[in-house]
Amino acid sequence: MAVDHNANAPSPKQPTEPLLDNSRCQLTVSSDPPFRILLASTSWLNANGFLESEVVGKPVTLVQGAGTCAATAGVMASALEVRCLL
Repeated sequence: MAVDHNANAPSPKQPTEPLLDNSRCQLTVSSDPPFRILLASTSWLNANGFLESEVVGKPVTLVQGAGTCAATAGVMASALEVRCLL
């Protein structure tokens, strides 16, 4: 008879603090190109008219449009690339 060694293992603990503050517009993105969206707060989703399923896993370029400042986007991308090298 097989023994289940995980039968008495403690269940994984859930974070006591939420990962995002849903009262604020927040995105969490991966630190590796193409910088995919990992989490989006409810406030961000509501403000931008997206469903969570429409943004999670998508590159952050999803929210860039004609009005996006190319210089600012470049600075942010460079900062992420430098941080990844550290």
